[in-house]
Amino acid sequence: MKPQRQMAMHLITAFKNRSHVVLESPTGTGKSASILCTALAWQRYQAKLSGEVVKIIYCSRTHSQVGQMVASLKKTPYRPRMAIIGSRGRFCINKGAKGSDGDGKQLSNFCQSRVRNTGLQREKEGYDDDIPPTVLPGDYEWVADEQEVQDVQLGLMHDGSSDEIDRKPPPKTCRHYRQLTGKKLANNAHSTFVPDNERLNMCTLGGEEIAHGSHDIEDLVTFGKQPNIRRNVAIYRGSNREPLGMILGKKDFCHATIDHVVTTGACGKEGTLQKGDALVTVNGNDITTNTQVSDVKVLLESNVDPLVIDAYRGAFDGLNARGNDEEAACPYFLSRALASTAELLFCPYNYVLDPSIRNALGLSIENTIVVLDEAHNIESILRDLGSGEFSEIGLSKVLASLLGWSRWTLPKDASKSVAAIPEIAHALALFVKKIVFYLRSVRVMFEKDEGTICFG
Repeated sequence: MKPQRQMAMHLITAFKNRSHVVLESPTGTGKSASILCTALAWQRYQAKLSGEVVKIIYCSRTHSQVGQMVASLKKTPYRPRMAIIGSRGRFCINKGAKGSDGDGKQLSNFCQSRVRNTGLQREKEGYDDDIPPTVLPGDYEWVADEQEVQDVQLGLMHDGSSDEIDRKPPPKTCRHYRQLTGKKLANNAHSTFVPDNERLNMCTLGGEEIAHGSHDIEDLVTFGKQPNIRRNVAIYRGSNREPLGMILGKKDFCHATIDHVVTTGACGKEGTLQKGDALVTVNGNDITTNTQVSDVKVLLESNVDPLVIDAYRGAFDGLNARGNDEEAACPYFLSRALASTAELLFCPYNYVLDPSIRNALGLSIENTIVVLDEAHNIESILRDLGSGEFSEIGLSKVLASLLGWSRWTLPKDASKSVAAIPEIAHALALFVKKIVFYLRSVRVMFEKDEGTICFG
């Protein structure tokens, strides 16, 4: 489309001059797709020209809009190393976190404390990172009833014995975070989400059905729950109908494993399947339970192209396909790990515009193409980031803390910066004190006149 070509020309000019560019175009003219593809083309060009990869951070207003851009990426021939950053509430799969995400802060505190405790337990238990334990005393979700909860809190062993290990309640941990240290999980995550160097500069053979390396939040969550299953692997057999090598169960029911993978095919090129992987679904049909061998052969020999399968990697007993909580791994910290080496990063506005969030995530915008899609929303986003809601009680606690610091007795060897703390705290306390007194006076006025409205 002509508007897309015009936008691409303006973008290339801005990239060459390392300058800003503001683009406006009517709805339906393909702005987002044009911007994304132009930035990726420039990234590939610069990588071939100088050997350095220019990082791209693509920002949208909401998580749903970020998901739409990932869907657009899957339709393009580009397969860069990408990552998607979102909130803990979008990623968390810990059952104990249910009900803790009312305002986001509770879930954040829940997650941070469990991650911290997991690290402490690691030092205490001295377990092998490559073989993380499936359960620790702080994994309360593993207990079956209230009596077991009480036993765990008392420090009793899970087998019901009376051997006490500690009378204090064990610190709550997160087994999903712990699973991230395993080599098998790391290898599965890398082969699922990170295209190798050969595939970075080629159009995927499988098209949108494979979309290897392109993923959204739902893909990460699904992987986190069942990290050993390769999902939606598309096998294009073409006109020669080259069969997929299988070893089928000999008796009435099927247990199909892959005997060999054709290296010239899409899944062979992209390495999504290996010898020994067990089939879980074929074209959406579950073949893990009560499936006749003859039925599986019909599915494998169907005329549907591509043949879309799910396969399990590892020792398979049929139950693995329905979810094994012992294998589940944290999608949130997995996304953080992918972001550290990503060449294309999707995230909401505030992850880049808010310096505190950007610094906490370690996001650098130096030598980076930053795209702010739907930029007319930025004003309201920045206004929200610069605003806050504080109760009278909360401000009173801040005032009390500042008054305490203003009376702090300085050490004899205090530096100039430390010596200034009481003076700064005193100035801030005077400012907060005025706000608290104003709120109290307004509250009294409203309570007197209306009887129902009050601040704080």
